[in-house]
Amino acid sequence: MRAASVRVGEWLGKHPGFLKWQERFTGVVMMGLGLRMLLGGSAMSPGKGQ
Repeated sequence: MRAASVRVGEWLGKHPGFLKWQERFTGVVMMGLGLRMLLGGSAMSPGKGQ
């Protein structure tokens, strides 16, 4: 298990562009989830699901 994590760490060190892409993708996902929550309302609202 340790060897695999070392290899991944080395690969990430050689490909910094991947980390930048990953951060952007994660940001888009988080913004999408936030927008969904904003527009979807709360699941705990009275009257929903009844």
